[in-house]
Amino acid sequence: MLKKIFYIIAVAAVLAGCEKESAPKVSKVVKRMECLQGGKAICSKTYAYDGASKLTEVKVSYSGGSNMTLSFLYADESVTILNGGESYILSLDHTGKPEKIISNEGIRTCTYGLNGYLEKFSVETGTGKYELTATNQNGNFVMISDLDGSPLKIEYTQYENDYSIDLNSVVPIENMFTCLNSLKVNGMHSANLVKSITTADASYYFTYNFDAKNRVTDMVVMSTASTTSLTEHYRFTY
Repeated sequence: MLKKIFYIIAVAAVLAGCEKESAPKVSKVVKRMECLQGGKAICSKTYAYDGASKLTEVKVSYSGGSNMTLSFLYADESVTILNGGESYILSLDHTGKPEKIISNEGIRTCTYGLNGYLEKFSVETGTGKYELTATNQNGNFVMISDLDGSPLKIEYTQYENDYSIDLNSVVPIENMFTCLNSLKVNGMHSANLVKSITTADASYYFTYNFDAKNRVTDMVVMSTASTTSLTEHYRFTY
């Protein structure tokens, strides 16, 4: 269940749109994401937004026929995420960043440094208490300590991660990476697209293709997580 909650939180990364410049910019609002393995589609997600560019709904479809819909309800100091009969409440601090994540599984608390980036993520459930820590440099998480203390190291490209959804969080590599990199509103996720991720068990390598408007259309992730390397292909539609 903890993994499921982490997935819910990961999707919450798209809760707010950012207007970084006053000059007109190419829209980077992602409307659909599709994941393929071996040329076959295994999962797709469609995203809906309101007039303020806030995410209102994510519909997830799997190749096996199962589906899931996430809905987002906004208040001044909180966001409620509905997933079927389950609900998750994100209380926000005065700057709009997630402060606590409350569900029937427990409470998760976020602690931020002076630069505004997440430094600590505390998890308190019926099975115990856990704490994840992150090191941020120039707006990017470069190292994250796992629940058992194992480090996760990240390298980045020069490409900006300024899309309506956090492209770094669509790949379910590590629960704690997804959480830490996605718990943001107003641009608190990593500033650049990931180049590689190294854990104690595996390495992951990312390559990107862009359209004429310099938007990512394809992201390929090569993994050494199993005896036979796994490649996943992600397609984005705007």
